[in-house]
Amino acid sequence: MEFGCHCRAFWASITRPPTKLVNCHCGLCRQLSGAAYSTWTTVQADGFSILQSVGIRRYRPTDTIARAFCEICGTHVFTEDRRLPAMIGIPAGIIVGGTLPEPAAHYFVDDKAGWHSIGDAIPCFGGANGMMPRP
Repeated sequence: MEFGCHCRAFWASITRPPTKLVNCHCGLCRQLSGAAYSTWTTVQADGFSILQSVGIRRYRPTDTIARAFCEICGTHVFTEDRRLPAMIGIPAGIIVGGTLPEPAAHYFVDDKAGWHSIGDAIPCFGGANGMMPRP
C-alpha cells in the first residue's frame, strides 16, 4: 500500500496493510486537523519506506510526538512517537490502494468536540489517558 501528500512531493509505502484504524478525539488531533477527530492507523516502522520526499517538516506538539508534514502542500503524512519507536502513525485518509478496515474504536471521547455526536456503535474510550472504556 502507498500513501502520500496532496501534491505528491512526499510518497511512501508500507509492506503490511494496516489491521486497525482508530478515531482520535483528543484536543491535539482536533486542533491540528481542524476536524471533529482524526482517523489513524499505526504500522511497524520497519515496513515503512519513503519513496519520494522533496521536503518534509516536523512539528513537535509534545515532548514525545513529531508530526511530519509536506513543506509544499502542508499535508500531515506521518507521526513518530518516541514512546513507540518501532511504530509509525499514518492518517488513514492519505492511504491509497488496497482496502482498509473500518475504524475499531473512538479514543479520548471525553475530549471530543461539543458539537459532534458519535453516532456509531464501535467501542469508546476516554478518561485521563483516553484509553478507559466508556459506555
